[in-house]
Amino acid sequence: TNIGAAHPVSGEGKPIDSIMNEKITNDAVAKIKAAAARHGRNAEWAEKAVRESVSITDEEALKLHVIDLIAENVDDLLAKLDGRTTKVSVGEVTLRLDHPRVVHIEISFMEKLRKLITNPSVVFLLFSLGGLGIVLELYHPGAILPGVVGAICLILALYAFQTLPINYAGVALILLAILLFIAEIKVVSHGLLTVGGVISLILGGTLLINDVSPAVQVSKTLLYTVGGFILVILLIVIYLVAKVRRNVPFVGREGMVGKTAEARGDGFVFVEGALWKAECEEPLLPGEKVVVTAVDGLTLKVKKQN
Repeated sequence: TNIGAAHPVSGEGKPIDSIMNEKITNDAVAKIKAAAARHGRNAEWAEKAVRESVSITDEEALKLHVIDLIAENVDDLLAKLDGRTTKVSVGEVTLRLDHPRVVHIEISFMEKLRKLITNPSVVFLLFSLGGLGIVLELYHPGAILPGVVGAICLILALYAFQTLPINYAGVALILLAILLFIAEIKVVSHGLLTVGGVISLILGGTLLINDVSPAVQVSKTLLYTVGGFILVILLIVIYLVAKVRRNVPFVGREGMVGKTAEARGDGFVFVEGALWKAECEEPLLPGEKVVVTAVDGLTLKVKKQN
């Protein structure tokens, strides 16, 4: 192991202005020198660790009197501490650790969950799948599950944004990707908008975290996997929608008029195994039964079933 590199940094990963940096550094130096002097440690090296971010190995730390001992594990540590004298707030105490009781404190489920969802790769995955869920709900109104799962994923991603150094250019690119996916519903682009959306999504994931350290970046493997997965899913959906639209002329007006359909919300009805845009003089609730009265291009005229 190693010790050192104790120069103060911002908790958000952002640069600290020069005046504030000097104040924080001087305060940290004063505290670490006082602690080193109180415990008989190397105060000069402790100051260098803060001001110059120097770092040394465990063996070097032992030679320089930065640490008292090196232990292989918890049992070895307790054995080496047994009989040692140390200073506490009430004075000196001698440690008696010949028969210690070791209690392992596990982190709670909620702490594990927070740790998981604040992982940059998981944040990107939640944001991407949340957007995909909303898009699929718009492609197939009334499906419910994609919309619910998508909304939950987006809320969890927004929660994680509060604890990470987020680059909002990356967020904007991911939002642009979602908008392009939605636009594919309205505009016949033969998949070009979807491809553009996937490119925007990957770029957004690359820029999402405002930190140069690879340890807090979104995994490149995950970026390309999620991008490819979304591309395949949406292209399949686009193909199925286009296939239904191509079959429209073979259905005929007479064949559709009189058919019973089910309202799906947002101006769509489900009839004969396909989702159609529909117009009705009365407001419709999802699940309500309606009857097709006329066909106007790709739009059905419907009325409530008596």
